[in-house]
Amino acid sequence: RSFPGPDSVMQALLARDGFAVTRYLGDSAILHAADQRIILSGDAATDRDGSVMEAQEIIYDDRQCQLIASGEPQMFDEATIAIGRVLRVNTCTKRGVFEEAFTTFDEMGANWFVRGNLAVDSAGKRLFAAGSEFTSCDLPLPHYEFRARSVKWVAESYLVARPAVLYVRDVPLIWLPFLFMDTKPGRRSGILIPQFGFNDIVRPTRGYNRQVTNLGYYWAPNDYLDVTVGFDWYASRYVRYGAAFNYRWLNRFIQGGASLSRQVEVEGSSNLQFLWNHTQQFNAATSLQFDINYVTNSQVLGNNSLDPLQVTQEIRSSVSLKKRYAWGNVSLGGRRQQSVSDGSGTMQFPSLSIQPSPIALGRSLTWSPSVTMLNDIGFKTQIPDQFIVTHSGIDSLEVTGSSRNSSISIDTPFRIGRFNWRNRVQFTDRITSARRVVTTRIPNLATDDPSDSVSVEQVTGGDFASGLDWDTGINLPVLFSGSLKLQPTLSVSNVVGGPFLLRTAASNGEWVRQAKRPRLSLSAKPDIFGFFNKAVGPYARFRHRLSPQVDLSWQPEAEIPVDYAEALGRTTSVAPPKLSIKFALSQTFEGKPRLEPGDSTTDPLTIPPVTLLSITSSPIEYDFEQAKLDGRTGWVNQTIQNRFSSDLVQGLSVALTHDLWEGRVGTDTARFSPYLSQVNANFSVTGQTFRSLLAAFGLGDPPPGGLVAPVDTMTSIDATAVDPRFRPGSFAAPGGLAARRPGKQFRAAVTYTLARTRSDGAIVEADPFIPGLTDDDFGTFPVVTPSLAGARSNLGLQLTFAPTTFWGVQWDTQYNISDGQFESHRLTLTRELHDWEAQFNVVRSPNGNFSLYFNIFLRALPEIKFDYNQSTIER
Repeated sequence: RSFPGPDSVMQALLARDGFAVTRYLGDSAILHAADQRIILSGDAATDRDGSVMEAQEIIYDDRQCQLIASGEPQMFDEATIAIGRVLRVNTCTKRGVFEEAFTTFDEMGANWFVRGNLAVDSAGKRLFAAGSEFTSCDLPLPHYEFRARSVKWVAESYLVARPAVLYVRDVPLIWLPFLFMDTKPGRRSGILIPQFGFNDIVRPTRGYNRQVTNLGYYWAPNDYLDVTVGFDWYASRYVRYGAAFNYRWLNRFIQGGASLSRQVEVEGSSNLQFLWNHTQQFNAATSLQFDINYVTNSQVLGNNSLDPLQVTQEIRSSVSLKKRYAWGNVSLGGRRQQSVSDGSGTMQFPSLSIQPSPIALGRSLTWSPSVTMLNDIGFKTQIPDQFIVTHSGIDSLEVTGSSRNSSISIDTPFRIGRFNWRNRVQFTDRITSARRVVTTRIPNLATDDPSDSVSVEQVTGGDFASGLDWDTGINLPVLFSGSLKLQPTLSVSNVVGGPFLLRTAASNGEWVRQAKRPRLSLSAKPDIFGFFNKAVGPYARFRHRLSPQVDLSWQPEAEIPVDYAEALGRTTSVAPPKLSIKFALSQTFEGKPRLEPGDSTTDPLTIPPVTLLSITSSPIEYDFEQAKLDGRTGWVNQTIQNRFSSDLVQGLSVALTHDLWEGRVGTDTARFSPYLSQVNANFSVTGQTFRSLLAAFGLGDPPPGGLVAPVDTMTSIDATAVDPRFRPGSFAAPGGLAARRPGKQFRAAVTYTLARTRSDGAIVEADPFIPGLTDDDFGTFPVVTPSLAGARSNLGLQLTFAPTTFWGVQWDTQYNISDGQFESHRLTLTRELHDWEAQFNVVRSPNGNFSLYFNIFLRALPEIKFDYNQSTIER
């Protein structure tokens, strides 16, 4: 209601200083001067300091400090509105009670509606209610409501009600002796809200295993530190307990956290997990960062996991210290990876890199040295089962191995004018305890027939190898830089694959040396363009770029020292000459988007082209000298790979690998027969992807973001093998349920892999133990023939879509096409129910663990929920 405009007398009264103004409005007003009482009747209203109250009748008794409003009184105080039947206010204490009132208040991101006998203080920061009902549903007939005998609410502090009954429509579902909500903003200490469902109180079946999680306490003593202590209990499975603390020292640029948790199975097996991440910026030039994740028994972690990604992931740790000096950069660090499934892993520590700034020794002479050191350790390496003959028959031996591979390299390249002179010295040392099966082909020296040989298998319990190598070469100036881009190179390389100096078990630990021979090479990388200047669909013109690369190299014949050949297990002491040509090709098809009709402000040159299709082929090499040998041909490559990509489909990448030869490449018995041996494909599809493809062919308008669909990241599953409470690195108050809600837009990410081999052939590769060893002369040194047969293919899918307005679906799965079964999948169905949300989850991990989880929770109070969780742990 609006008050009439004041006349001259009223304006004079309102303008007087030192008075609080109260305005009255009504059809009639009765003033009892002796009793200091005012009665307003008929659409009455009062206005005092911006607070407006309306009612059919208002009685103001100054002597008794009472204000009584009846006839559906309504109070308006800034954004707060209260409506009731009778309002009684003590004007001296400034407190009042609304009988059968209705009001609202904002808390925890929700607007709460309260009905009942209400008492609100003058500041609107505290509310008391008796016989009340409150809900966050804004419908005239709310979907749900809490009914409580008494309620107390303090703004940004807490809300407590007792006893409380949850009604859905008019049906009582839950009785709680009390309901407490901590509404303080920011971080604060408090008890973690335990999580359990009705089926954990009353088991639906005898086979159901109860569970109670999230028992603990969160302590935030100040703004720079917090501590969380938690405990979980899973009946007939395991218990887990631990603690985590986070820290942040702002003026020292330090932040991080650490946690320690223990998981104990009912059978007695246990696992201790320690995590610590730390980031520190000492100054503008020095920084330290490390992330430690250590577990004592990864088998316990994997056996009890229900997350498909957690079972197949690696436990990773890393450390990095970087220092920038005036003369260059120094980096010291390391990393460690351990498989959850079998406990095997690798560790690279220490890893040192020294990169001095280029040193100018003259106007045309620049020296750019660098030093790199790496120590690589492998542990619990899985070795294929070895079948042995015992007194009881044939048995298999399961063993694991370990290895260490250390290397240090020094690069000292010089730039002399337009010449680049590279120099590198490298030392490698490796020792392994892994059992190895080595097959050696020994030819018959009495005949010249290369096929007349004997295969000898040798089983060793370990081996070692050390090597010292140096490499040098000169890159001459580029010729015809605007067209052919010819790059001549003169270098000196080893006669055979392997380091210059070598010691192995075959050489009895003695150092042996090989020879060097020159190598001349010439490479050309021209770019050839073709244009199609005709508009098609949304493109003004098209361009085809062809980028071939041709490499021609020559090496003369050289001798291999006998002791070095024996150290490699070779039976020949001559390295044949080599004259080879290598050809690689990459090409792209691009389209230039045309301007919108009438657009005269956009510069066409600023519009980037769209890659319609990109094709990259791996090199193919032919050796002319090898083709002169008896029983050999000049072809060098066993396989070729073609990679396809396009901007029209988000993340599209298709790699096809073909085995070109039926038989061993380079032999005259090999027959050219391309065979698809490997496929790796992945792409993402969104709703805009189809619009982009249709627009590319002139069918429909392009999407608002352009012809290329924008990057739209899929909702990912948390694959961290850590309880959220014990995950250090961030400040977090005790919270409720973190809902995993699928998005509303259609999104799909597809990954496909295929690996297969010829049914009548075997893959033969060089012994990878010797550092730098290559297969230059097949059949004259040890080879390993792995057992690979058949075809294996897998399909990965991440799909998110909304079939209806209120339904959401997310499906993450790995399907083994070869075995015809799902290895893992996670299906989440979400249903929005206005104030509630329901989720249905089905999870299956590769280890066989299965979980069926259903919950329905209140959005405004996620702790108010119904859970049904049934899981099966495979032992």
